[in-house]
Amino acid sequence: MNKTLLLTTAKVYFLKLAIVVIGFAIVAGLARNVEPSALGDYFWLLSFASVAAVVLRFGRDNLLVKQMANAVELERHRFVKQALGVVLKLSVVHICIVLSLYFTEYITLKEKMLGIAMLPPLVAVLSVFGYWAQAAKQAELQQLLNAAPRLLSGIAVLFALWFYDYTVSLSIALIFTAVSVALLCITYLFVSQPAKSDNHLTQADSATEVLRSAPNYARYLMIALCSTIMMEGAVLLAGLLTEAAEVAKLAVVVRIVSVVSFILLAFNAVLMPEFAVLAKRDNAQDIRMLFQKSRNVSLLSALFVAMLVLVIHKPVLSFFGQFFESSNHILFALLCVQLVKVVVGPTGQLLMMSGYERIQQYSLMFSCVSLTVFGLTLIPTYGALGAAYALLIAVSVNNFTGLYFCVKHYQVPWLPFVKVRSV
Repeated sequence: MNKTLLLTTAKVYFLKLAIVVIGFAIVAGLARNVEPSALGDYFWLLSFASVAAVVLRFGRDNLLVKQMANAVELERHRFVKQALGVVLKLSVVHICIVLSLYFTEYITLKEKMLGIAMLPPLVAVLSVFGYWAQAAKQAELQQLLNAAPRLLSGIAVLFALWFYDYTVSLSIALIFTAVSVALLCITYLFVSQPAKSDNHLTQADSATEVLRSAPNYARYLMIALCSTIMMEGAVLLAGLLTEAAEVAKLAVVVRIVSVVSFILLAFNAVLMPEFAVLAKRDNAQDIRMLFQKSRNVSLLSALFVAMLVLVIHKPVLSFFGQFFESSNHILFALLCVQLVKVVVGPTGQLLMMSGYERIQQYSLMFSCVSLTVFGLTLIPTYGALGAAYALLIAVSVNNFTGLYFCVKHYQVPWLPFVKVRSV
């Protein structure tokens, strides 16, 4: 692994740490100023927006990175315009459907409807620019774009609560209606610009042609949707099966333990385009070396952070308020989730970038089924703790399945810190 990759990974890691510190402060401010049930509704809405944004992007997340990593700059510009065109068309449909439900019998969701309508398009548009930045090896910019909706939503809600005494749902509705409409208008202006012509470059399909050829992208949509469900599904299921206050507990602890796997996420952001380029060159030895070195560094960092979290978990939980002090068992279960991810390594990214999307699709689908089945079984009885256990089972299934196929196709070692052999 060269120094440039390590330096970029370090930059992304410390940027993510800075983002999470700001996020902790925002969540603590919310936890101390709103009821746990309102906080649970807020986190549920953010999770819903993440899942809905995948659909608005048509699930082409990894495909975009793969295409743009192997393209010249002008082709990247076309791919981005194509992706934004898809988001724009699907966002209009999404907003119309959600707002039409406002006038139906679903009275209990009325206060959240504008947030449900407007937040996913904002997340989807920013993430497309994030994937553009990632493919151009600007991983730091991607992290900022991906974190922007959650950070800005928290800051905006706190501002509305402190100065105008609005509810959380109303704050999100008012703020993101304005922001999303403005961003969608800017997106329309960008997409409607005439494309530069160059007969030597491959033309990217238009957004309309992409939507018409939906079956060709069904696999990518399923993979992206299942990946997001693996991240947000526990919160969504908890919101449907237990009290909103339990959702708040789960979401807060998820944010605390996420620092354990940040180094892996930082490597993933940097390695995805590298895997795509190496796979295109059929350079299996370099893929094995890159995979194992990133895995080793991630695990060393994660073990240190995990031990630190275990030592100081009581004051950290109390920082968010008295209600969260009893969440230690949830924290232990979710720590195991993060450690499983780090021990296994970037298997999903390797499979996706090297042409084994179908394997990743089936692995994720089976894992989502596991999450749903165990969630339906455990959450009604154990609340947030049941959701954490369901997530641990599902993540283990997905990651160890991915590791098996990475060993099979690329002969990566089963365990960290094992020397990579030439094949």
